[in-house]
Amino acid sequence: MAFVERHRNLLQRAVMEGKCDGFILSTTAIALLAEEKQPFNLVTQMSLWHLNECAPEARQRFIAFRHAQSDQNVLKI
Repeated sequence: MAFVERHRNLLQRAVMEGKCDGFILSTTAIALLAEEKQPFNLVTQMSLWHLNECAPEARQRFIAFRHAQSDQNVLKI
């Protein structure tokens, strides 16, 4: 992820100083799918980023957050 590499020092410093537990990195783009009934779509990709070297409590909170996010994004049929 080029964004993380460009801003790694800033992201790491915020986590290591306890200002946050990690980051949500999200990008949304317009996707035109010509063969679909509704060709206009928004596509979003999301990543969660944290440091393994951060405080154990911060890591636990972030992992719990990650699990909560993945549970919400499960398609239920």
